[in-house]
Amino acid sequence: MKLRINEDSGLIKKGFTLIELLTVVSVISVLSSLMLTGIFAAKSKTRTVVCANSLKQLVHSWQMYTDDHAGSLAESFFFRDGRIPGKVNKHAWVLGSMNSQEGLFPQLNRTVPDAINPNGIRQGTLFPYNRSAGIYRCSADKSRTQERRRVRSYTMNGWIGGYPVAGQDHYRIMKKQSDLIHPPPSQLWVMIDEDHDSIDDGWFGVDMIGKVGLIDMPTDRHSNGFNLNFADGHVERWRLEDERSRNWDTLPVSNRPTNPDWTRLKTSTTGLKDEYRHQGY
Repeated sequence: MKLRINEDSGLIKKGFTLIELLTVVSVISVLSSLMLTGIFAAKSKTRTVVCANSLKQLVHSWQMYTDDHAGSLAESFFFRDGRIPGKVNKHAWVLGSMNSQEGLFPQLNRTVPDAINPNGIRQGTLFPYNRSAGIYRCSADKSRTQERRRVRSYTMNGWIGGYPVAGQDHYRIMKKQSDLIHPPPSQLWVMIDEDHDSIDDGWFGVDMIGKVGLIDMPTDRHSNGFNLNFADGHVERWRLEDERSRNWDTLPVSNRPTNPDWTRLKTSTTGLKDEYRHQGY
């Protein structure tokens, strides 16, 4: 601080030097930056918690559905109905696709894209157990269609109530609660927060052999990680470890060399059928 004498009054006045002012400004700038970083981190953590809570409510709905249907598991695949060839499966947990390309994914309503049509959720088999459409979308998901937020961020393990990946029939498709053996419910994921550039229907495909790679991709919007729920009702956050999983342009994402994110995911997806478990697969 600099002291100077007023020539008229003879009083001593105090003032800041330029260096002192710059120092104060710098300190304020650093503190502001730290505060903003803390606020951003807190918001990010809150969104992760809200997402986890949504997934917990969804897996509870899935469990209640199973209890009400004599142990049968909710179906995951919408665009193929084994009972009526060529028709969509209206008994899936959700209907429609977040991908609005009409040629690839026929829409429920030609005037409203599935991505912003809540009827795809309301007509799903789990909706009666929790009538809040908001729990189907991650709070951190900012993806939009026609300037409106998409209605869904989550997809279901394709090996649960679904169909096998082509050429992988020796792995178990779980149709009944009694099928939840390998892996056990505490290690078997049911629903996952999928990347907005990957998500379409409600079926999340996992290549159990690894030759194709990561067919569908989890999101990285939770600090390079994603949430997923498990058959016993708990929710976890997994971090994407491989650079290829965090920065990809096209699907499938390569599994050569082996991608640790694929390894972890497939281990908790399904297991070999009993007749194949001891045959070297």
